[in-house]
Amino acid sequence: LYNVLEECHNQQHDTAATRAEQADSSSSSSLAAFMAQPEQRTWPLTGVVRQGAQLRNWMQLLRHNPPCTQTREADLWLNDPEVRAALHAAPRDMTGPWTICSDRISYTADAGSMLPIHKQLTRERGLRALIYSGDHDLCVPHTGSEAWTAAIHRKKQPTPAAASHKADDFAAADEADDAAAGIVTPWQPWYNSERPAQVAGYVVGYDSGMTYATIKGAGHMVPQTRPVEALDMFTRFINGQPLQPDRSEAS
Repeated sequence: LYNVLEECHNQQHDTAATRAEQADSSSSSSLAAFMAQPEQRTWPLTGVVRQGAQLRNWMQLLRHNPPCTQTREADLWLNDPEVRAALHAAPRDMTGPWTICSDRISYTADAGSMLPIHKQLTRERGLRALIYSGDHDLCVPHTGSEAWTAAIHRKKQPTPAAASHKADDFAAADEADDAAAGIVTPWQPWYNSERPAQVAGYVVGYDSGMTYATIKGAGHMVPQTRPVEALDMFTRFINGQPLQPDRSEAS
């Protein structure tokens, strides 16, 4: 789910608690009962976030963490008393242990779609934004991220080129299509900092100051699965540099 081509870590994170959770057959029946109520369906079971809806996570739906997740290091670190004190988190005996998905936190959607917020922050407030997706993530697939980032910039439907057009006409049509889509930096590969540099993903830039990038071979937690590329992407964005260097720099 979070990294479709990665090895499943369930057996490596085998504890008495997870065995008890996974042995609870009521989790699947609970999910089936929930799905049988169309008016109750919301994220993460659909892509729609309705205003006023109660948002549920996988722990609340499945009664155990999502399958094939490995959080042993995070469990140990975030449940350490000294770490919790340094983070000003309540002690474990007050809140219970940290888990990657908790059924003790409840959220209610009060804004519905976030697309108007993204448009306001970039177009009206002039803030730069970086939206990225690992291309092996099936929890939040990169195809959906690409679709919504493109949709909020599209000004009009591009006019299809006629079959009788010449090659130069097609180049002009491509430029016109990019302008209609709000694209200032066309879709192209970007490279990591290794030598020789490798393709790290693909990137497109919009006239609002928003950049959308994919990270090749990364899952949902990009820094965990592609740390070099994640640091390159973050560093370049923070420093106001383009993700894609000159081809001469990438060779």
